[in-house]
Amino acid sequence: MDNWNETSNWLTYIRDHNFILKINGIISWKEIFSFAIWTIWVNRNNNLFNNTTIKAVVQYAHKQTVEYKLLTDKEAMPLQKIPISVKWVKPPCNHIKLNINQSFKEGTSLCGFGGLFRDNRGQWVLGFQGSLPGLSPLHAELMALKTGLRLAMEQGFTDLEVESDSTDAISCLENGNATLNNTIHECRLLMIQVKVQTIQHNFREANKPAHKLARNVVRVNNGRDLDIMHYPPPFLTVALSSNYEGSIYLVKNISSDVCTKLASFGNNNVLCDISISCNSQVGNVPLGTANFVNSIS
Repeated sequence: MDNWNETSNWLTYIRDHNFILKINGIISWKEIFSFAIWTIWVNRNNNLFNNTTIKAVVQYAHKQTVEYKLLTDKEAMPLQKIPISVKWVKPPCNHIKLNINQSFKEGTSLCGFGGLFRDNRGQWVLGFQGSLPGLSPLHAELMALKTGLRLAMEQGFTDLEVESDSTDAISCLENGNATLNNTIHECRLLMIQVKVQTIQHNFREANKPAHKLARNVVRVNNGRDLDIMHYPPPFLTVALSSNYEGSIYLVKNISSDVCTKLASFGNNNVLCDISISCNSQVGNVPLGTANFVNSIS
């Protein structure tokens, strides 16, 4: 069940069937309840004030609860190396995911940036790449974000998930950066205007299409105008296919403290595999649950 509108009494359904708690032995009913209520409240307000009929999505409440637990309860995760499967995850129904990346050419201060929009089926919606003089890789990443958000506004895309492999870019959107504050303020405003649902981290290996767009433009664009792509270029065929199929690029063994940090940046791979790791320790995962984790996280 991807949303709560499909059952007339979602509250008793969650409580009695325990379908969220079964996939994650580190969160309790009391913890998920608050985030579930908040998620539905925000969703209903968005629908009311924006005249939409988008359904509340289970995975947001689940992710927020896991992040909260990991950041506030040091005993939730013992110190260990955790295997994390690296892959790209499709956005929920009625949402669009924007992946961004940058390429900074040392010595010339030339910044390349690129990004692409995909729907909940993993299908290409729109792509872009461009280059300009820049200050740093972080500056280039923020330019990729700003460009993607502007395009989203022009195209009428809303309810976006944004994904980047730069924790620095995600962090400075919250905390600011003295050198780049003008760009950061522009990004914040655009995020409100296009109703960005979440901006989250993913590993470079799972962000290959955006990375290839950014690297390609540094080689061939050399400061030309922004290139908008309504169809994917041939050099992205393999990477897009791997993303679409949900292929696992590799398994990283990551320390639990680093996993906690990446979970705070909304990394889907970490949130999913931490759930499985914790359940294997507490021994409370029913048969077939692992597949269900992947379907909603």
